[in-house]
Formats: sequence, C-alpha cells, structure tokens
Amino acid sequence: MEYILALVFLVFNSVTDIIKREICLMTVLVVTLISFLAIGISKDKILGIAFGIIVIGISRISKSFGTGDAIIILTIGFLVGLIILLKMLMYASILASIFGAILLFAKKGSMKSQLPFVPFMLVGYIMGVLL
Repeated sequence: MEYILALVFLVFNSVTDIIKREICLMTVLVVTLISFLAIGISKDKILGIAFGIIVIGISRISKSFGTGDAIIILTIGFLVGLIILLKMLMYASILASIFGAILLFAKKGSMKSQLPFVPFMLVGYIMGVLL
C-alpha cells in the first residue's frame, strides 16, 4: 500500500512542480497521516525520516536545493524507508544530470537554470522500486 501511495503522491506533486514550481503541502499532511495511521512505522522508515530531516536542514542552509523537494524526500522516506529513498535519489540525480547536460548542449539552458526535481524523483522512484 505504501508503494502505491508514494507513487500517487509523487505523480500529483510532479505535475504541481512542473506547472507551479511548488509542492502541495496539503498532500504532504494527508499522505503522512495516512502512512502513520494505516501503515505504521519501522526502523527503515525512521532512518528515512532522519535522512529527510538532514536534507531539509541542508536545503535551508545552502539554498541550492528547494525546501519543497526536501519535504518530498522526507515524506517519501517516511512512506517507504531509507533504502528505496536512496535508490530513488540516486536515479533521480543521474536523470536530472543527463537532462541538464542535454539542455546545456542544446543551448536551451544555462548553469543557472532551475529544473523541477520532483518529476525526476517520480521516475527515480519507479526505477528504485522495479530495479
């Protein structure tokens, strides 16, 4: 159930991130509440939450990573745990880097260009669960 919930959560927030460049905090609250009440907590999920909190701290200090993206990471860590979260982030980072390089080579972007990261997290999540 948590895998489907995470997928729906990422799909919804991917669309929101692409269109508005923001996430919907209401979905974060709803998904977190559903996860806590219906799915429960485990050691892996506690580690996922801890990692998410660290990412939020880094995003607030460095300002190079969106706080909304960090909140999504925290929520996914709570839903599916640290292992799937790390796989998702690895695949998402690789895909975003490739996409960014293509934009640079095609002269459609610059080093200062910002990309919505949640869609990459969505694809990375799917890859992390399936591979």
